[in-house]
Amino acid sequence: MKKMKKLFAMLLTLAMVFGMSMTSFAAPAATAKITVKNLTANDNTTLNLYQVVKFNDATSSWEVTDWVKNALKSDPSLVDLTTKPAKIDYAKLAEKYLPTSPNAVKENVNTTSCDFTDLEVGAYLITASGDTTSYTVMGTGTYDYDENSNLIKPVSKEISAKGETYTVVKTLKNSNQTFVIKGETVEFNIDTVFPSYADDNTNRTFTITDTPTGMKVTGVKVSVGGTELTKNVDYTISELGVKDKAVTVSFTSDYIGTSNAHAAAAVRVEVTAVVTSDDGTYSNKATSGYDSTPSEVVGTSGSITINKTDDNKTTPNPLTGAKFSIKKGETTLEFVELSAGEYTLYTEDTVIPEGKQKVTDVTVNEKGVVTVKGLGAGEYVITETLAPEGYSVNNNIPNVTLEKGEHQNRTIQVKDSKLSALPSTGGIGTTIFTIAGCVIMIAAAGLFFASRKKSDNK
Repeated sequence: MKKMKKLFAMLLTLAMVFGMSMTSFAAPAATAKITVKNLTANDNTTLNLYQVVKFNDATSSWEVTDWVKNALKSDPSLVDLTTKPAKIDYAKLAEKYLPTSPNAVKENVNTTSCDFTDLEVGAYLITASGDTTSYTVMGTGTYDYDENSNLIKPVSKEISAKGETYTVVKTLKNSNQTFVIKGETVEFNIDTVFPSYADDNTNRTFTITDTPTGMKVTGVKVSVGGTELTKNVDYTISELGVKDKAVTVSFTSDYIGTSNAHAAAAVRVEVTAVVTSDDGTYSNKATSGYDSTPSEVVGTSGSITINKTDDNKTTPNPLTGAKFSIKKGETTLEFVELSAGEYTLYTEDTVIPEGKQKVTDVTVNEKGVVTVKGLGAGEYVITETLAPEGYSVNNNIPNVTLEKGEHQNRTIQVKDSKLSALPSTGGIGTTIFTIAGCVIMIAAAGLFFASRKKSDNK
C-alpha cells in the first residue's frame, strides 16, 4: 500500500510539473484587436496587416507563418522565438519579404484611427500609406502572459502611427488663375500633416517654405486641425512683401511640445501673392522640413503684338513711327518700355529702367512691330493715336480678346493708307478753281449788300 501511495504521489508530481510547463503555451479561444492611431484625417489611407507569428495548438508552441519561413532562409536573425516576447525585425521583413496578399486590408481610411478585429493570438506587421503621408512599418503582438497562471492571454493593442514622409500639396484656390494679368493677386493652399516625433527626439522642429518666382508673398495664414494659429505665438514667419523671396513658416517649440499632441493633424498654410514678373509668368513652390520635393503651381499671362504695315495688297510693307493706346473696359492701360517695341504692363511693382517712364502710348520698333506683355483674360480696345508720317490713322482696328489656352497671345495687323495729295505744280492745277471761287463769293456779297440798300431806300 505504501508503494502505491508513493507511486500516486510521484505521478501527481509529474502531472503538476508537466501541467505547469504546458499551460504557459495554452492558446485561448478569444480574439484580440489592433488599433492604429495618429493617422492623417481625410487622406485615403490604406493599411495592410500581415501575420508574422502564430500559435500552433497541436504542438502548443509558437511558429512563424509560411512567408516568414522563406524570409528566415535568407536571414535567420529576422525573428527570434526563444525570447519572451519574441524578437521580430518588422522593418527588415517589410523591406523585401512581404507576400503579395496580406491577411487583412483597410482601404480609403479617412479617420485618425483604424481597427483590425478578430485577430488570433500572434504577432502582426502593419504597413500604411495615404495620399499625403507614408508611415514607418508597425508591428505588435496580440498576447501577453498572465502573471498568476502563466497562461497566454489575448490582448488588444494600440499602435501610434509615425509618419515617415509627409507629402506637401500646393493648389490654387481659384483654378482659373493659371492665366493672370500682371499685378493680379493669387491665393494658394499648402496642405500637409503635422509630423510625429520619436520619444527620445530632443530637437523637434517643423517648417514649411513657400518659394515664389515672378511673385511676392503678401500674406500667410496657418491652421492645424482646422484651428487657425496665432502668429509669433504658435509660429513665426520670415519677411513678407519682397519679390521672389522665399517665405518660411516655423512652428515654435512650445507649440510642437513633447507629447506629439498634434501628430498627424492636417496642416494648411494659406498664401496670398501678387504677380510681379514683366511677362506675367509665375511659379510657386512649397516644401517642408519633412518633404523636400517641391509641390509647384505655375501660371502665365497674355500678350498682344501689333504689326504696323501699309495697305499694299501684294506685299504689305512695315511702317515705323506709329503709336497705339490700349484700354480694358474704361481703363487706359499704362506700360513701361523694356526694349524697342517691347512693353510690360505697369504695376506698382514694376521696375522702371533708367531713362524710361510709364506711358499710355506704345511705339512700334524699326520693323513696325510692338508687343505688350503681362495682360490677362478679357477684351482690349486698341486705338492708333499717331500714324506714320504720310499715312492716315486707322480708325477701324477690331477689339482683341485674350482667353486661356491658344488665344492667350494674339497678333494683329494694322494697315494704314497713304494720305491723298492734290497737285501744286504742272498746269493750272487748283489755281483756277481758287480764283473762280473767290469771284463767286465777291459777286454774291455784292448782290447781298445791293439788295439791302434798295430795300432801305423804299
